Order: sequence, then C-alpha cells, then structure tokens
Amino acid sequence: MRERKILMAGVMTGTSGDGVDISLLSFSGGRNPDWAALASASYPFPRHLHEEIIRFQEKREMSKKEYLRFHAAHGNFVGVKIAGFIEERFGNRTLSNVAIAYHGQTIA
Repeated sequence: MRERKILMAGVMTGTSGDGVDISLLSFSGGRNPDWAALASASYPFPRHLHEEIIRFQEKREMSKKEYLRFHAAHGNFVGVKIAGFIEERFGNRTLSNVAIAYHGQTIA
C-alpha cells in the first residue's frame, strides 16, 4: 500500500484582533499513520485591521459597505500571509498541495 502524505495549514485569528497564527502539519496514512508539526508563525494585523476588529466587536450593527470593505481587506491580508508562510518554507510548488483550515475572524 502506498503511503499518502497530506499537508494542512491551520490558521487562527481570535477576538483579541492581534494577528494571524499559522501552523503547518503533515499527515501520513498507510499502515502506520502519523503526523508531524512542520512549522508555525504569527503575523500581527496592521493597525487599521486591528482597530476595525475591535470597533466591530463593540458596535451592534455595521453597514453592508463597511462589512464588505473589512471582509476584503481582512481576507487579503490573511491570504497573503498564508501563501507567504508556505512559500518561505517550502517554495511555490507546495501551495497546490496544502489544505487550509481557517474558521474566519470572530467579530461577535
């Protein structure tokens, strides 16, 4: 039986709004399944994203325009950090072989 290896990046952002934490793990199957933590890093949010996360937590409502603008800026920041994290450690070739688990930003 051929052993299968899966790479998975776990991504976490919390209500503190301080930044993005990323861990890369390897899972292998076959007769002797195993896993290994390969790398991890934390990236602070830019001030404007941190301030918006905190502001949205304190505010009961936000306009669609505010939400969409924040969603785009936040998603772009997180995506760039995930791609950079993987490329720095494993090169471009690995990006297509990594599953990414990310729950999104908790606002309320």
